[in-house]
Order: sequence, then structure tokens, then C-alpha cells
Amino acid sequence: MNPSIIISAVVAIASMHSAEAFFGADIVTGSGALFTGGGGTHLVLASGAGIGGAAAVVGGAILLKSLVLLSASRAGRGKRSVGEETNPNSEALFTILSTAEPSSCIRQLICDIATGERPTDYDIILSLFNDDVPATSPKFDFAVAAAVGKEVKSLEACELRYSCPLSSTDILNALDN
Repeated sequence: MNPSIIISAVVAIASMHSAEAFFGADIVTGSGALFTGGGGTHLVLASGAGIGGAAAVVGGAILLKSLVLLSASRAGRGKRSVGEETNPNSEALFTILSTAEPSSCIRQLICDIATGERPTDYDIILSLFNDDVPATSPKFDFAVAAAVGKEVKSLEACELRYSCPLSSTDILNALDN
């Protein structure tokens, strides 16, 4: 299957959800399962950011990591290097992430990873921000978060810079589990 079709499908699915449903910090599934059968999906409001917020941030991180792997796959076939940002699906994904996230958890996550304080399998996300990003790009704020993390080298500083109901430790623990 063509990897660009996969990313297009992910972008399309993500855009079908409202901003609150996609990145809302208080939505969890009612039965404890990710998907429910037959009777449809049942949503229950939780109290606080907990599971739903962490799941949304991890979901965003998975989308970003998938984007990197897709770019690496395309580069392996001789089409483009990982740093080149000519994929319109990439721009669409960053547009969705920036508009659908009411808090700055994904930006905080990128900042946290860039500090290097706690290595994770998601460090590969930083390769999305190796090249200069124009200020008009939907990717710009995320590139700034990476630059801030590299500069401050402190999870606490990232927490102060980006408002997220989850702490840096909570986010990184959710990624590692």
C-alpha cells in the first residue's frame, strides 16, 4: 500500500473529529475499550486531564512519528530526503494539530523531547524540525517548541512555556508505556 495513502487516511480521519473530541482532555470511552461494537461508541466525561488527555497527546505523537517514518520510507525510495517538507499531507497534519489542540500539549511534548533529558523512541520526531520553517507554515509553532527545548534543556522550562494540563513526566510516561 502506498504510504501517502495511509497518511492521507489518517489526516482525513483526524479531520472528521471535532477539536474537542480529537484532543479534548476529558473524553474517554465508556466501556474501557478503544472501540465498541454493535451499539456504537459510548463516551463518558472524565474528571480532569488524566487518561483522555494523555491518550490525545500520545495519539498526536504517533501521528508525528508516522509522518517521520513515511518521509524516511519515501527517502529510501530515492524520492526526497526526510528533511524536505514538500508533502501537502504533512502541512495538513500540522494544520490539524495546531487547530484541534486547545492546549499546548503537543508543543510541550516536542519541547520535552528536544531537551534530551529523557530519551524516548519518539526522539525521531525532532527530525521534522531540522530545516528552517517559514513563519507562515502551520509547522512553525511546533518548530519553535523544538528550538525552545534544545535551548533550555529543561522539562520544567517546557512546562512553564507551554500550558498543558499534563506534566512533562505524565506525557513522557504515557509515551513510554
